[in-house]
Amino acid sequence: PKGIVAFQNAFFVTDKTRVMKVDAQGKVTAFTAADKFPSPPLFLNDIALEPESGSLFVSDSGDLKGAQGAVYRINLKSGQTDLIVDAKSLPGLNTPNGLALDGASHLLLADFGSGVLYRIKLADKSSQKIADGFDGSDGLTWDKHGRLFIASWKSGKVWGIPRPGQKAVLLSDKFEQAADSCLDPTGRFLLVPDMKAGTLTALP
Repeated sequence: PKGIVAFQNAFFVTDKTRVMKVDAQGKVTAFTAADKFPSPPLFLNDIALEPESGSLFVSDSGDLKGAQGAVYRINLKSGQTDLIVDAKSLPGLNTPNGLALDGASHLLLADFGSGVLYRIKLADKSSQKIADGFDGSDGLTWDKHGRLFIASWKSGKVWGIPRPGQKAVLLSDKFEQAADSCLDPTGRFLLVPDMKAGTLTALP
């Protein structure tokens, strides 16, 4: 299992080639099986939720060597899955990983392989590069002040972007493999799992 989100008393979890649902009683079912995707997924990774439209966004990191990566949208009501971007529609796309909504109309995508941060307009699926230099980027997390945090599994670094368009600030380079992150309940700490060290750190 990789990414996880909660919606309406259930968890939705990416599990390599499918998305699983865990209900409030702990029952596990395949919410979106591999054959429901437009193309057979290879390595489903991060997952993000847009609650107003009831949409899940899922990244497929492809073969982890820069090929066959994609991002999909799953309608929570109908279960329909459609393609948002792949290497054909977004030239240079390498290994899609971290996802985060930017309002209800845009999606942020961190490319693990190229280190590029993209902003995707959901209405027409057009993309723009908004930052780079995040080699091995994994987790994307907003805080309540509109700051964006980026964790790198490859370099063990965590950056913060204070405002859109501003230069990223290095917050820590002490991790071995910083993975997907989230805020703690107070909103004052970024919770960062380190996959290699086997730790969870509360980063101010």
